[in-house]
Amino acid sequence: MRAHTGYRLVFLALVTSLLGACQQTYTTRLVKPTRQALQVELSSGTLEFRTTFTGNLVWIVTRSPFHVYLVSLDGAPTKTWNLPSTGSGGTRTYFSEIGLLMARPGELFRISEDVPEGTTLAPIWKATGALADARTCVTSFRHSNKTWVGIAWNKADRRAFTRIPIDLSKPEKIDVSRAETKDLPAPALWGYGCYTDQTRGYLWSNYYGKTYIAGVNFRTMEDAAITAAPNYGITNTSLGAYSNDLKIAPAAYAISGDAKGNVLAGSAYTYAHEAKNDVIFWSKAGNLLAARAECFTSPSMDCSAGSARVQVNSTALGSIGPMGSLQDGRVIAITRGNPAKVFLLSLANPADLSAGVDIELIATLEGDAYMYNDFTGSTLYARDTSLSVDLSTLAGYDSSRPVTSLSFSWKALGGGAEPWQGFTLQARCLGAEGSPAPAFENVTGIQSSQSQTQITAASCRSSGITRVELKAVPNATGPYTRAANLELFVRQES
Repeated sequence: MRAHTGYRLVFLALVTSLLGACQQTYTTRLVKPTRQALQVELSSGTLEFRTTFTGNLVWIVTRSPFHVYLVSLDGAPTKTWNLPSTGSGGTRTYFSEIGLLMARPGELFRISEDVPEGTTLAPIWKATGALADARTCVTSFRHSNKTWVGIAWNKADRRAFTRIPIDLSKPEKIDVSRAETKDLPAPALWGYGCYTDQTRGYLWSNYYGKTYIAGVNFRTMEDAAITAAPNYGITNTSLGAYSNDLKIAPAAYAISGDAKGNVLAGSAYTYAHEAKNDVIFWSKAGNLLAARAECFTSPSMDCSAGSARVQVNSTALGSIGPMGSLQDGRVIAITRGNPAKVFLLSLANPADLSAGVDIELIATLEGDAYMYNDFTGSTLYARDTSLSVDLSTLAGYDSSRPVTSLSFSWKALGGGAEPWQGFTLQARCLGAEGSPAPAFENVTGIQSSQSQTQITAASCRSSGITRVELKAVPNATGPYTRAANLELFVRQES
């Protein structure tokens, strides 16, 4: 075979099926010749492939003044909106695919990045017959092949639960005309903390100072007992005063839970589960603590002070209130009182908790961050994600030539090296329009972010390829990778 004497530069133009624009940069790499044939590697540049509804952003709601803030973890300016100055108590929050949901007594608000900054928000739903100044919880979930917003609210003599289907064609993204409401038994009240177990379909809530945890199965709309929690009846005495016993009255100001459905209601202000390292953070009396999550699910693990548990007495932190995990090794912690200080927490050494916690102040905001619980999307259902790359319009791409190698690298939303977890990635390659579509095949051996992974699907090893399709299918339980984008590499003989 005659060796090539010249190099032909090829630039890649891609069309994707994702919502939103892609930032594309095109590069061409010359690869070492194989069998004396020059191979050219085409790089797609950066394509959006997001496996999470969240960005590298944090929503914060305050009282006095009533504001909603959007704080960027990438250094962009903080944005501010306004809430009506009505009602007592705090705001119950839940990050959803349609933005941050905010529940105040008998009312539901929503905010997303596309709302003009400075807008004073109005309720998108109001309960009829809601108990004045009683707490209202909010969540979002999947059921019957639809996604829903759920509102747990109080009447004068009983609880109620309303679910409303999400409809992206509506101005406020929910169809209130199809709302469903179910009365639930008295005397329990929805209260201060609200925690969603997506796997089993439960919303749990505690009213501070009461002796119970109220619940509802949001799929069946039936009352639920806390005995359904997977860690019910499990107590680890080595936690001492911080042990978590669901058989007794909840001691937490605002209960929470982990990514596996375990309810956290012990002696704490509130909790956050950092799923990457499987560690529970919690605050109590001005102290910050962290322990292995197994301390709340196993009675035998040694969780006394040491490598399994750490306590941080930091005057820099102040009195921590709301906490939320970013699920990538970082946790947001916010002080109560005016101003609200927003901290970014991470373990100094995930293998040894006794090494302590790294603390970074990222924002100081006017107002009191009286808000609970999931403002970071840590318990939201995973996002189905797909990408379609049209190769037929490539300048220089020749579909009559076989693809000799197809690979990709992905980037984590929080940056750094992250493992791929919680999703099954599938791929296939298609020929000309009208040709039979091959089945998707699982991509195995997926490397950590920023490293290349080979796609070995049989349909991607032939000539006539015009399109590459990828999809990430969430597994039943997390934790879930927060991927932001990927770069596709196609290698052909020139």
